[in-house]
Amino acid sequence: MNKLQASNFYQHFADNERPTIDYFVGLFNQVIYKKNKILTDFLNPREQRILATIVGQQLQLEFFGGYEGAERQRAFIADFSDYEAKPDFEIIPLAIEYNHKFITLKHADIYGALNNIGLTPAVYGDIIHDEQGNWQFFVQQPNMLDVKTQVDRIGRNSVRLMEISPNQILNPVDEGTLSEILFGSRRMDSVIAAVARLSRAQAKEAIACGDVKINWLVATDPSSMLSVSDTVSLRYYGRFKLMQKLGETKRGKQRFLIEQWLSKKR
Repeated sequence: MNKLQASNFYQHFADNERPTIDYFVGLFNQVIYKKNKILTDFLNPREQRILATIVGQQLQLEFFGGYEGAERQRAFIADFSDYEAKPDFEIIPLAIEYNHKFITLKHADIYGALNNIGLTPAVYGDIIHDEQGNWQFFVQQPNMLDVKTQVDRIGRNSVRLMEISPNQILNPVDEGTLSEILFGSRRMDSVIAAVARLSRAQAKEAIACGDVKINWLVATDPSSMLSVSDTVSLRYYGRFKLMQKLGETKRGKQRFLIEQWLSKKR
């Protein structure tokens, strides 16, 4: 099998995704030529898509994030000739114990606590909760002890982290809602303005300030065109995904189905 060239994949993805492509092609070539088995960090859905495109059907590739339907997942890559290669994703689920009577936790609080001890999103996976206010998250096994010993407060509140078994993992609440939206064009600033009910000027300012991400990467060009399956994050608002184009109005406005997850701090 010939060595893969990252440049062969550049045309299929955005320019600012080239470092990700370079990295994944490097992993592919390690497996092919050194027969290494690779276990990646936690990847967002866009990174998973890029990796799957690069690997294709040429290698073993499995994703897992600690529970079925996880958004952020680790990838296991191995050569088909390695018949004994069985994935151990090395993911530990942790439950957050706290006083439910007096404390309300939010995603942002938990993200902040993990970031404050120096963890990057590559090291931990999804943060999930149920309707009773129980919270859990997933972390790479080598980091589990550090996380358990260092995270004893979230915000101003005392907490305790407990390792749990797979059968104790929550059925997480899906807070996404579907709605139809109209916008004049698929330009990034136009779509953001329509969805978040901002002026075009406000949407452009948010982009200029680095408050917008497209497919988990900071966006810089307000005139770039969005497509079905793109996920847009807007600081302080939340995020939304373009699910399906439903058609156009008589006046030429585009009608889309979107799914959105709103920030709790709005």
